[in-house]
Amino acid sequence: MTTPEATSNYSDSINGLTYDPPTEHGVIGRRTLGTSESIRINLDDVRRERTGIHGRIIFFANDICIQFDNINIEKGDQRGKFCRDVVKNLNESITSQYNEKAITHDVNTLCQVMISWESNSLSVKYVGVDEYPEPLSFPMYPFVLDKAGTILFAPAGTGKSYVGLIMAACIANNLKSPFVTTQRPVIYVNLERGENTFTVRDRAVRNALGLPGASNIGYLHARGRAFKTIARKLERVTASRPDTVIILDSISRTGLGTLLDDSNANYFTDTMNSLGLTWVGIGHTPRETDKHVFGSSHFTNGCDIEVRLVGSEKNHTLNLLLETVKANDGRKNLKAGLALDFGPEPQDGLIGIRRLSEDDPDLVEQSTDMQYKIAHAIKELGGTATPTQIAEELDAQLPNVSRILNKSNQFVHLESSGTKKLYGLKTQDSF
Repeated sequence: MTTPEATSNYSDSINGLTYDPPTEHGVIGRRTLGTSESIRINLDDVRRERTGIHGRIIFFANDICIQFDNINIEKGDQRGKFCRDVVKNLNESITSQYNEKAITHDVNTLCQVMISWESNSLSVKYVGVDEYPEPLSFPMYPFVLDKAGTILFAPAGTGKSYVGLIMAACIANNLKSPFVTTQRPVIYVNLERGENTFTVRDRAVRNALGLPGASNIGYLHARGRAFKTIARKLERVTASRPDTVIILDSISRTGLGTLLDDSNANYFTDTMNSLGLTWVGIGHTPRETDKHVFGSSHFTNGCDIEVRLVGSEKNHTLNLLLETVKANDGRKNLKAGLALDFGPEPQDGLIGIRRLSEDDPDLVEQSTDMQYKIAHAIKELGGTATPTQIAEELDAQLPNVSRILNKSNQFVHLESSGTKKLYGLKTQDSF
C-alpha cells in the first residue's frame, strides 16, 4: 500500500535520517550520502496480526530497489536479517559511507516509529456542545449509505449480480430510476465470473437503462485472488477518491474458508470497514431458508445495512423486491420493486429494466415484513377487514396478526360489530 505523500518531515537526531509523518499504512525514511547517493526505506502495508505488527519493507539506493521483504517489525532477528541482505546487494561506493551498523540504525528507527504510532494513534474524543455532525448521505437511498457497509443477499438464481450491476450503473451515472441515486465513483469487484461475462452484461445494462455512453463502472476482475490482495488493491486505487463505492460479488468467493466461522466473518467485515469506503457485499442464502445471509451471524453484525432480495419469474420477466432487514441508522422494511425483462431466446439476455410496484402479490407473499403483508391483505379485502379475515388471507397465526394490528401505528381500528373488529390503513400510502 502506498504511503501518502507527507506534508512535512520529522528529523531523527542521529546521522541525518529523516522520515515522513507515519500513517496507518506506514512510513518512508530518507537519507542523503555525500552529494550523489540517496537512500530511501519504505515501510508499508503495516498491519497488526496475531504474532505482532507486520509490514513490507523496501530498501532503495538511488531509486533502485536493493531488497524487500515482509517481516514482523517487532522481531530483531527479522530486522537484522533484512539489513544483512541489504548490505550484500549494495555496491562499495555506498557501503564505504553507509555500513551495516548505520543501515540497522535506520531500519530500527523506522520500525520503532511505526510501533509507537500504532500504540499511540488512538485517542478519546468528546463531542463539543457547538459541534454539529454532517447529515447522513446515501449514494442509493435507502440501501447504500456513505462510509458504511451493505450486505445484499438472495438465493441462487435470483439475479443478485444483475441487481448489483444495476445499482453500480445507477450510482455511477446519477440516475433516478429504477433507483434514486447520488453520483459516486464505482468499482465492481468480480470474483465469480469471466471478464467477458461482465463485458456482455455491462452493455446489456447500459442499453436497458438508456445510457448513451459508457457505464462509468470500474471493474476489478480478481477470480481466485486472495482477499487480502484485493483489499490492498482497492485501498491503492481509491486513495485519491475516498467517496468510491465498492460492490463486491461475492462474499462466498473471497477465499476466506468456511463462512460459518465467526473469525472469517469478522475478518471480512473488519477488512471492508477498515478501507473507509462505502461498500456492498453480495451474499447468498442457505439452502434451508432465504431469511438471512449464509454464514456466521457476524456478517449481519458487521454490516450497517442488510438487504434481502426475493424474486418471482413470470414468462421472461424476473420480478424482484428489495427490503431492508437491518438498518443501523435508518428504518427497517423499506422496499423497492424491480422488474428485469429478458429476451425470448437465451442469447437475448437482459433487454429491459423497470420500476415495479411493491404490491405485486407474489413478492408480498415472500416478504418477511408482516406489517407490509397485513397492509396488502387489507387492500385486497376491500380496505377493511377483521383480524380473522386477514389471518386467513395470509395463512398466518391469528394472535400474531392481532398483536401487530393493535401495536402498529400504521393501522386504525374502525368499528366493532359484536365481537368482530374491523381494521383499515391510516393512510393509503403508509407502506
